Amino acid sequence: MSEQPNTISAETPTWRDRARRVLTDSGRVIADILTPGAGAEEINAELIKVSRNRLCVRVSVGTSTGFLKQFDGSATACDQAYTRERDMLTAMKRTGLVPRLRAFSDRYRWLLTEDIRDGDDPAARLSPEQFGRQAGTWIARFEAVAPYQKASGNWLGYVTRLGLGPQLDRIEQAAETLAGIPLCGLVMARNDAALHNYLMKPDRTLLGCDFERTSLKPRGWEYMTTWQALLQRLGDDSTRAVQAFSDGFDKEHRGGLMIDELNAVARILFCARFLQMQDKKQRAA
Repeated sequence: MSEQPNTISAETPTWRDRARRVLTDSGRVIADILTPGAGAEEINAELIKVSRNRLCVRVSVGTSTGFLKQFDGSATACDQAYTRERDMLTAMKRTGLVPRLRAFSDRYRWLLTEDIRDGDDPAARLSPEQFGRQAGTWIARFEAVAPYQKASGNWLGYVTRLGLGPQLDRIEQAAETLAGIPLCGLVMARNDAALHNYLMKPDRTLLGCDFERTSLKPRGWEYMTTWQALLQRLGDDSTRAVQAFSDGFDKEHRGGLMIDELNAVARILFCARFLQMQDKKQRAA
């Protein structure tokens, strides 16, 4: 394995040891996927991201590259995260909405996907309107093909079950508004609305990534949490981004969700969570 210089490596000196372990176990298989007939000794590895329980590296043999994500933390937590991400990438493999899954190992808990070279934080590289519109389009397409199941009820019951009932009582007409908006079933959502959880292809369209927290949520949940993330991250640019986001989703969406209702729930949920955070700060003071 050739060790490529990386600005992160000085802060994370053990990433090379972790990479060596996975390539010792699976390097021959990974090398052969990248370039048929290649050996493990021909693999180069470049650090992309590292945490206590995850290691992400770009692996290459010659000019052929891939993105390797290793789940190497405690067994139970990593097994669950690995399984969720593997299953979603598998389920979505023909949609063009996620990176192509090239291989995986249940034994060693790694995933090898295509390498999206133009993938670093599209929210920082596109204009607020461009990113918002692209993200809204992606979410509408994602919800149309993601695994789902039927559900009944309304948003008041769901938001109350999140523990936000006391906060709803302090938002004018929140309960009445939510009670009048039905749930339209459950669908898989990423449960991680960080704006860096997108990759940008060379044609400047987005792919979704990081599915290790996925679970069934009411339809529109991915939209609402991303709506909030746009407000929190983009500051003065958020108004333009959110409008473009809403337009992108509305234009692409097919189904029973009404954009005005989604925006109403998103605003109420945002306010309720803000009040909940303030309440926690006051109790801790």
